[in-house]
Amino acid sequence: MKKPSSNATSRKFAPGEIVFCPELRLNLEILEGPNAKGEYLSLKGSVRLWISSGRLQATEAPKKKARKQKSNSVPLVNRHKDSQDKMLRLDMHGFTVSQAVEQLEMALDKALHRDFRGLEVIHGIGSGALREAVHKYLSSSRHVSNFRLLEQNPGTTMVYL
Repeated sequence: MKKPSSNATSRKFAPGEIVFCPELRLNLEILEGPNAKGEYLSLKGSVRLWISSGRLQATEAPKKKARKQKSNSVPLVNRHKDSQDKMLRLDMHGFTVSQAVEQLEMALDKALHRDFRGLEVIHGIGSGALREAVHKYLSSSRHVSNFRLLEQNPGTTMVYL
């Protein structure tokens, strides 16, 4: 792999900022940093890695650009932008059980790194397979303090971190 040139300028990146890593040929989202070594915790999908600032480049794109909605992927939505009750919403309609668990894991990571209070997980009623998988995963997660089905909508589970 090519090392960054010695004249590469390193700069500070903010959490939520999208940067480019030429070595990996990937856009990454900054989660936190820099640490004592000048490395930033970055995210690509469900993979997190520490990478030095000298290996990152700022992108021309805004901090967060809207993703096109795919048939099997639903973007996370911040429901309460200005309140202290910051919650993410994850709509799992159309997901398989494995896709739902993968998306739930990524949503929990995002919520934790962005100091959200919790998640609103919309799994639907259907056969109950998604609800069962979601509840099984949440029961084993050390980051979840509590979760419950909404009485007025049994197709939604509220998760508290």
